[in-house]
Amino acid sequence: MIRQNGVYVQDFGTHWAFNLDTDTAWRTTTTSGQILAPMPNPRNHMGGTALNGKIYAVGGQHLGNQNTPQSEVDVYDPATNSWSQTAPMPRPISHVTANVFVRNGFVVVTTGRMANGVLIPNVIEYDPATNTWSELPPVPAPRQSPVSGLIGDQMVVTCGSNSTVKAQTWVTTPTGVLPAPWLDQDIGSVGMSGNASTTNYSSTFSVGGSGVGVVSNADSFNYLYQPLNGNGQIVVRVATQDNTGGSAQAGIMVRETLDPTSKHAAMLITPSNGILFERRLATGGATSQTVFSGVAAPYWLKLVRAGNTLTGSRSADGSTWTRLGADTVTMATSVYVGLAVASSSNVAVSQAGFDNLNLGPKANAGPNQTIALSSTATLSRTATDDGLPAGTLSYSWRKINGPGTVTFAGTSTSDTVATFSAAGVYTLRLTVNDSKLSSTSDMTVTVNP
Repeated sequence: MIRQNGVYVQDFGTHWAFNLDTDTAWRTTTTSGQILAPMPNPRNHMGGTALNGKIYAVGGQHLGNQNTPQSEVDVYDPATNSWSQTAPMPRPISHVTANVFVRNGFVVVTTGRMANGVLIPNVIEYDPATNTWSELPPVPAPRQSPVSGLIGDQMVVTCGSNSTVKAQTWVTTPTGVLPAPWLDQDIGSVGMSGNASTTNYSSTFSVGGSGVGVVSNADSFNYLYQPLNGNGQIVVRVATQDNTGGSAQAGIMVRETLDPTSKHAAMLITPSNGILFERRLATGGATSQTVFSGVAAPYWLKLVRAGNTLTGSRSADGSTWTRLGADTVTMATSVYVGLAVASSSNVAVSQAGFDNLNLGPKANAGPNQTIALSSTATLSRTATDDGLPAGTLSYSWRKINGPGTVTFAGTSTSDTVATFSAAGVYTLRLTVNDSKLSSTSDMTVTVNP
C-alpha cells in the first residue's frame, strides 16, 4: 500500500519471502527463480496466519476506504506458487491484522470492523477439511484491531478499540474448566452432583444443582463461587431455569463459609414462587425470606454487601432496580460470593443459565495523608475489577467534609492532585465506575497550617 500526503493511492499484491535459515535479504522469487505469485485481491488491514504449510490472507479493505471490508480469504501454497480462495467469511470485515490465529487445526478470527464503522464481537472459525466457517461464542463487546492468540488451550483477546482504546483482556476456557478464581461445589446433602461451565469469557455460566435449596437451618444446593474480601456486589441475569419444581432456586449469594449451616444472604428466583430475598442471621439458625411474586426467569438480580448490611434488588431490564429487602448479617471480613442453583429435589438437577454477570469494581482511595497547606496531596488511587462489562473504569473524587474547598486536578487515567484552601481535616471519597456498577473508598487528608 502506498500513501501520499495522507491519501492511500494504491494497494499492492507484491509477495516477498525470507528464509530464516538461509536468506540474507528479502526476495520476490521462489528458490527456483520463479516470481512469487502476487496476491490476487490486493488490500490492507487484513489478517494472516499459516496452517498446514499454507498462508491464509483474511479479510481487509481497499485503500483507506473503511467501507470496503472484504469477506475474501486467499490461500498461498508455496509448493505450487499459486493462490486459491476458501469459502468466504460469513461477513466482510477489516482491521483484523493481529487477531487471526490457528487453534486445533482451524483458522480463528476474532472481532472486526464492517462497513459504516460497525464493530462486531463475533468470533468465527474456519475448517479447511470441510471448507466451512462456523460461529464461536462472541467476546463480550465489539472491538477492532485487538491482539488475539492461543496460550495453551485458552483463546486470548486483548486491547483493541471501539470508540476508545481498550486495555481489557478476555480469556476463554475449555469445556469443563472454570476460569480462576471461580470454583464449584455442592453444599450440604444433595441427591445428585451439580455442575458449572462457561464458554463465553466468564460473563456467562451454566450451573446445575440438586438439593432442596436454601431453606430452614441447613442448605443443599450447588454453588459456583469465589472469595470476597470486605464490601462487594454481584449482578446477574438469570436467563433460563429448568422447572424441576415450583420451588427450584437459581440466583446469587454471599455466604460466610461453605458449611450448609453458614450465615448468608441470597437473591433467588423460582419457576412458580417469584423472587426470594433470603438470609440466615446466625450459624445453624432459621432462614428468613422476603418474597416478590409473579415473575420468573429471565430476570435480573443484585446483591450488595456494605459492612454488615446485605441488600437484595430486582430488575426486569438491568437498568431500573427495586429493592426487595435488606438485613444485618454479621459475617467475617472474608466470605464467598457466587451463583446458587437447587432443583428443590434430591432426584433431579435443575440447570440454570446466567449471563451479564458483573461483580463490579472495588475502589481503594489509598492511605491517609498529612501535608502542609502550602503543599498538594497526590491521590494515588487503585481499583480491582472483573473486567466486565466493558473493561473500562472511570475515576472521580469529591470532598465529603472539611473546613475549606478542595480543587482536584488530573484525569481518570492518572493520579489526581488535590489542593486545599484552608487548614484542617478533610475526608475525600473516590468513586470507581465500570459503566454499570460503582464502588467508593474514603481517605483522610490532614492539612497543617
